Amino acid sequence: MPNTYLLLCGFEDHDSNGTAYPELDRLVMQHVINSIAGNAFQNDDTLIVRHHPAVTAILKAHFEQKPDLLVILEEDTALSEVLDSLPHRIHSAFIIGGGSREVQDADSIRLHSAPITLLPLKDTGGAAAHIYEGLKKSDDAHPLLKAFGDAAFGFDLIHRIMLNHGLPLIRTPKP
Repeated sequence: MPNTYLLLCGFEDHDSNGTAYPELDRLVMQHVINSIAGNAFQNDDTLIVRHHPAVTAILKAHFEQKPDLLVILEEDTALSEVLDSLPHRIHSAFIIGGGSREVQDADSIRLHSAPITLLPLKDTGGAAAHIYEGLKKSDDAHPLLKAFGDAAFGFDLIHRIMLNHGLPLIRTPKP
């Protein structure tokens, strides 16, 4: 059964000190976005994202043959105002990189009446790392976030969530 996912992400050109982000960081974030978009497209899942020139272009390419599965919110839209008006029940919110707006969005999701799982991919940096640190020991954290949150860039976490695989098989050690 198809799901709906929210993708919260932000690309910044420079950090707070004015230092340009390395091209490798941009490539990693693009790869993570491609992973989420590829899974969503394959599963006929709906993906909701706030417009960002770099992100929107990647997603439109993935959803070219199924454009109705991609919902693009206006760039200046306050997520708190949109959550109740969306016709979709959001399964999870992936958080990639980002800054203060993504932190505000995560707070809006926590305050929302319908449960939405926050899945910050900490290795993408920025807000995702900050939100992950706040969630990792919390009772609100999804069990897979606790199990795979430290996996590089969260690819296993992405695939298990989007392919509806349950908790990882945990084998007891042999005596």
